[in-house]
Amino acid sequence: MRLFVSSMLFAIGIAGAYLWATHEIVGTILLGMMAIAMIVCAVYIVVAEKESNLAGDAPNVKPEDLAGENLGSFTLESYWPIVGALGTVLLVQGVVFLPGTAAIASLSAAALLFFSIRFLIREST
Repeated sequence: MRLFVSSMLFAIGIAGAYLWATHEIVGTILLGMMAIAMIVCAVYIVVAEKESNLAGDAPNVKPEDLAGENLGSFTLESYWPIVGALGTVLLVQGVVFLPGTAAIASLSAAALLFFSIRFLIREST
């Protein structure tokens, strides 16, 4: 978790230096999104550590002791990862290429991304 928090602080510092040096808002926003992604990863690790109790995390476990361990369910034929990737592409393109209408494009793309993640989680449980 410390890696992600330190990466977030680094991204915030780089975003500030980039804004100061270039006065360009698009690059600063993208570097800010990098900082947000790092904090999302850190929060996920904190939440996932509470619920995970995998035998492979033990420091002195042997590979033969883990045979047959249940790792969870995985949806192999889901189209939601493709929808999520499309939402991510539209979100980034809305911010970069359409600064005048970025709010509308970003909101619709964020909604698409949110619902794809929501339904992918629903399929996995």
